[in-house]
Amino acid sequence: MTGRRRGRAPATQWSPPKPSADSETRRGRPLAGGAERVREAATVLFARQGYSGTNMKDIGHELRVQAPSLYNYVDSKQQILDEVVLSYALGLRDALASGLSLADDPVERARRGVEEQSRYKLGHHDAMVVAERDAIHVSEPVARRLGECHDEIRELWAGVIARGIDEKRMSTPHAEIAVEILIDLANPRQIRALAAREDMSVSKLAYGFGDSAVQLLTAP
Repeated sequence: MTGRRRGRAPATQWSPPKPSADSETRRGRPLAGGAERVREAATVLFARQGYSGTNMKDIGHELRVQAPSLYNYVDSKQQILDEVVLSYALGLRDALASGLSLADDPVERARRGVEEQSRYKLGHHDAMVVAERDAIHVSEPVARRLGECHDEIRELWAGVIARGIDEKRMSTPHAEIAVEILIDLANPRQIRALAAREDMSVSKLAYGFGDSAVQLLTAP
């Protein structure tokens, strides 16, 4: 009795397993968000462990990519710091100018200016920490531009106070000191102390700093 030969099953062509999204990213797949995402991750790390305590490998690990691939988006860790600090300072200046433009009365302008300045700081907390602590590490050209930006912020506040004094709406005896106090409101130390209170929302903090500014500038 002769049996029928069973047909051989067609050979299955082997193909390598598809890499996971993480492995593709680590091997050089374009990073979604590019340079902006690198800056964001670096800002978090700089705020947490300091500029000097962070290297490109740390930033790559935060983004789940190999450190060398970061250079497709940024030139160096120095460039990242320069951009983070200067961008924060320019944004703070613009937030202040926007707040001052919301009113005409000098006292109300001061209140609105501090409120918007505070909201900006609270909304960019990590960048604020980096700018306050690590600005000493920025490159010389950025340090010069940073100094100019800080002078512009001082001039904005000095103008508000000068007008308030001229119109007898403010009574601060030391205008230059008042300017520095206003600039420093909502700094990292103050925010750490106040944020521990459960009832302190961003809006409440901003309004509170605004009220404090008015009291400072109108105290008899």
